[in-house]
Amino acid sequence: MGSATASRKGIASDASFPGPSAGATPLKELASDPLLQVDVEEKQDRITEIFDKYNLLALPVVDEAGKLAGAITADEVISLLRQK
Repeated sequence: MGSATASRKGIASDASFPGPSAGATPLKELASDPLLQVDVEEKQDRITEIFDKYNLLALPVVDEAGKLAGAITADEVISLLRQK
């Protein structure tokens, strides 16, 4: 039995987890379908609609070449809505 450790969120986890198959699942199998992302030029109102519709915690932002430029978090969207 592995010893329990506290994670960043304060949830206990078993130190022996993950097992030997950790990392064996391709990320594309874990991604939502359709893949949700926004362009760097996307309007704030559209971004808040996407967060609301899909109940997201984070949303990737891509540039015109489709490369990851960053991410928007739910906390950032909430802060934006509070300013309105």
